Amino acid sequence: MSGVAGTRLVAVGELADFELNRFKLVDLAGREIGVVRTDRGFFAVHNSCPHQGAPVCEGMLSFGTMAPSAPHSYRYAHDELVLRCPWHRWEFDLTTGRTIGAVAKQRLAVYPVEVIEDEVFVRLKEKS
Repeated sequence: MSGVAGTRLVAVGELADFELNRFKLVDLAGREIGVVRTDRGFFAVHNSCPHQGAPVCEGMLSFGTMAPSAPHSYRYAHDELVLRCPWHRWEFDLTTGRTIGAVAKQRLAVYPVEVIEDEVFVRLKEKS
């Protein structure tokens, strides 16, 4: 299945296969991809932190995170889904793969997910 030039859709399971807020790991074209169902939809990421290769899908998933603030002052920010790496606590925006607070230029690889009827698909770029 295709639809977008240079990409293909790969089936990763049925809706019922995905527990809310829990990653399901799948091997797609030799890449371990974590697919997660949330209240805000489905997301897919490469299960390797760009910092030092940790299995990032074992990390914590949350809506937002703490922002820099003055001592004894706490400010919650970033209303998007955030995935925190289990090794060094780098935080990534699950929609873009960017680090929270732009602490690094490295990005977590993210993939578009489509749901067609009751089937879940991840869109991968074709290898050149």
